[in-house]
Amino acid sequence: MLAISFFVECQNRAHVALQLNVIRASENKWVCHYLTPGLLGLEDKTRLGRQPLLTQTQQAQLVSFIDLQSQSQSDEGERLTG
Repeated sequence: MLAISFFVECQNRAHVALQLNVIRASENKWVCHYLTPGLLGLEDKTRLGRQPLLTQTQQAQLVSFIDLQSQSQSDEGERLTG
């Protein structure tokens, strides 16, 4: 938002990048995102990534298992790591 504010004031991307101590490519990207759809263009987008290998149910079971194991009072010296 600060980069956009500086850009609107002076219209000089190189000067804004120097003021904010960022590379000009980053500042250019922010300004382009702002100029196209406005402030909404600066919001974080959902990022794609690898889908989880476990289902929601399996994830919930794993969380329960880890919680139970972390509360265990056994003196066997076992430690749950992951």
